[in-house]
Parts: sequence; C-alpha cells; structure tokens
Amino acid sequence: MRLVNFCYLCTDNKAIPPNNAYLKNMKRHLLFWLLATCSLCSQTFADEIITFGGTEYVDGIAYSVSFGFYDTDEDKESRPLYAELSGIERDNSSTAISVPAEVTIKYGKNYYTIPVRGVVGMSSSIQSLSLPGSIQYIVDGAFWDCKNLAEINIPNSVSYIGSSAFAKCESLESITLPALVDCIAAELFVDCKKLKHVYFNGAIKYINNNAFRGCKMLTDIELPEGLMQIASNAFYGSGLRKITIPSTLTEAFSDAFKGCDSLKYVEVNCPTCPVFQSLPSLETALLSNEVKIIAERSFFDCTKLNQIVFGDNITEIGKEAFYNCTSLTCVELNDKVTSIDLLAFYNCSKLEKIVVPRTLTHIGSSAFSSCTSLKDFYCLADQMPSIESNSFYQSNYKNAILWVWRSLLDDYKSTSPWRFFGEIRPIDGSDDILSINNSADTLIQRYSVDGTKNVRKKGLQILKRQNGSTYKVMLK
Repeated sequence: MRLVNFCYLCTDNKAIPPNNAYLKNMKRHLLFWLLATCSLCSQTFADEIITFGGTEYVDGIAYSVSFGFYDTDEDKESRPLYAELSGIERDNSSTAISVPAEVTIKYGKNYYTIPVRGVVGMSSSIQSLSLPGSIQYIVDGAFWDCKNLAEINIPNSVSYIGSSAFAKCESLESITLPALVDCIAAELFVDCKKLKHVYFNGAIKYINNNAFRGCKMLTDIELPEGLMQIASNAFYGSGLRKITIPSTLTEAFSDAFKGCDSLKYVEVNCPTCPVFQSLPSLETALLSNEVKIIAERSFFDCTKLNQIVFGDNITEIGKEAFYNCTSLTCVELNDKVTSIDLLAFYNCSKLEKIVVPRTLTHIGSSAFSSCTSLKDFYCLADQMPSIESNSFYQSNYKNAILWVWRSLLDDYKSTSPWRFFGEIRPIDGSDDILSINNSADTLIQRYSVDGTKNVRKKGLQILKRQNGSTYKVMLK
C-alpha cells in the first residue's frame, strides 16, 4: 500500500482555496475520497513510498511533486516520483496551456523525468487547458472558481473527478467526461452558469447532490443508460426544459429535480417514476411501458401538467401522485393498474373525464376529492372496486355520469359513494366495446372496422392512442 501525501500547495494558483462550498463537502466526501484514492494507489502504485512533497515550476507551470522511493530500491533514497498540476507561475501571463505528460525535475545533482499524474489546482486566469493522457485523477475543487476557464480537454485516462472540481467555472460552455468516470461528484458543476452541453463517453452510474445546481444554460441533457441514482438537488436551479430518464435508474431522491422551474417535458423509462414535485412549467409527461409504479408525489402540484401518457404496465398510482394538477382534463389508466392511493388526484380542478381499467380493485381516501369539473367517470373494473366514503369528497360527482358494466349496474346503484353520482349508466355493447363521447383525446389515429383511416362518423371504430394501444369503441 502506497502512503499518500497529496501536497495541496496554495500559491497564487490556489490549488484548493479555502471556500465554504469546498469545506462544507470535505467531511461528507472524505471517506469516499480515501477509499477511492487507496483503491487507485493499491492497484497502480503499490510499490511507492512517499516521504514528502514540494512545488516545482517547469516552463511557467506549477507542479506539486511527490518525493519518495520504491519498495524495491536498495538504497531507499528519496527522489521525485510523480507530479501533479497545481497552477501557473505568478508572472506567467498565458491563458492557454497544454500540459506535458512528463516533466524533468532537478533534485540534488541529478535530473529526473517523472509523469504528470493528476490535477490538484489551477490559476483562475486560465482560459483553455489541454491535459495529457498521463492524467488519472482531478481532485476535489481543482478548478474551483476558475471563472475564465472556457475550454478543457480531459483525456480518457482520467478515472476520478472529485467534488466541486469545476464549481463556479462561469465561462465553461461544454465538457466531455471520459469513459472511466462513472460518477458525477457532488457539486461538480455547481454555478457553471454558461454550461450548455455535457457529453458522456462512458456509462455514468451516479449523479450526486447539487451536481448541476445553478447551470442556468443547461436546457437539455442526455442521461445515459446505466445511470442508477440521482441524488438531492442534482439539477436545482438549472435551465432544463426536457429530460429523458433511462430504464436503468433505480433511485432518484425526492428532491432530485427540485428547482427545475423551466422543465416542460419529461419522458420516463424506468420501473418507478421519479418525483417531479412542484415544477411550475411542466406540461407533458410520457410514461413508457417500462414504468410500473407512479411514486408518491410524482407530479405533486405540477399545476401546468395538461398531458400525460400512461404506459401499459403501470400497477400503482401512489399517494398524492397528481395532487393539485389543476390543468389535467383527462386521465385514462391502462389495464394492470390495481390501486389508486389516497389523494392521488386531489384538487385536479379541471379534470372532466376519468377512465379506470378492468384490473382496478381499490380507490383510496380523497383520491378524487375536489375534482370540481368532473363530468364522466368510466369504471371498467371487472368487479366493483373498494372505495372510501370520501374518495369523491367535494368533487362534482353528484352532477357527473358514472359509466359501469351493465352486469354491475345494480351494485353501483346501491353502494356509497357510487350511488351518489348524478347518473349511473351502463356501458353499451359487449365487454370489449366502450361507449364514449366523440372526442380526439389522446388519439393519434382512427380506423373503421374495414381498415379505413381517419373515420369521423359515429359508430363502431378502432382507436389507436399515443401509447400504441388499440381498442374498439362505440362513438356516439
């Protein structure tokens, strides 16, 4: 095991400045950094013993140099072993630097050529930086507050980029992360106000807290397959307008998308829908067939959400999932949904039409309370679902029509609160023909029974919806 003595030497180059953001994260990430460093060292530099460090200047560039010896050395005398980029000299006016893979250091009477392995800091005046293929890591806060840094080339040899490494790089517009980096560290790009594009060469598994916080110009980001976790406030205050969630995501913290006030469109492809709570601009949500659960508060207080496409494999609508979605007008749940939890559609004040599937067995407390515009409720359940007495409390259900299978008509008429609907009507025709109003809704194509497209006349027709499902209806 190599003994590590990273020398973060602060000259004019402020390798790691004493800033609040960095200090705040020191304790939080110390264990992770130690484990990552020890793992890196034990695999790559197992025979090195570091005894001390110092700063050396080569061609106007500052390096933190580690001195020591190898276990195999007979004399055990210290000498320069490797260098880490730490900044530039005070009188170096260069704004664009290409760092060499090796530097030659004089120590005593001898000269030693050693590799440049990492980055521990950089001067705030730098505008463009090209790193060599010898670089393997960029430590926490390495480029913190480099306000002028607009361009950086990170080689694929880099496997670790620490927290806050590019925090407050206000001129950085684009960055490509190397294939070996599988984690976006905490606060990595916090307050990179001009950052527009982030490209991933590899499979990112984790996006940590505040990673893209304050990235106001970041309007779109392609999250790669392989991503497993998105932590708290990862995109807080960013400019995201649309986002696609990959199928591999297993956990997104409840506040992962908090503060994404410009987000208008989300597409979800993972089993459990993340929480997009209180997003004032969200208008459209596409839930693919990969989605099985709409989690608690998934779209809580998304007051502009007016279009949502439900996948075919959703089984649960969580507590307060669409609470106060005051722009929703129509909800059509596909087969496999078995339960609608309490307050799921509470105060969806513009919701006029609701279709629940054959598989539904339970409607929770206040699930449709305060749905004051309700006109039609289509209950296609094979058996009358269990329901709470207040499931429709203060909604318009006493003036609405409840549509049910003819064979269950008497059951609904004698059971509260179903019996309090303004009208209870049977669904006409056989069990696979539904009588609904002649409305476009979420339809993308109409067919007659002989295959003619775009039929508009009333009668038996086949409808194709945005989620790909088709079924027969009786238009009247």
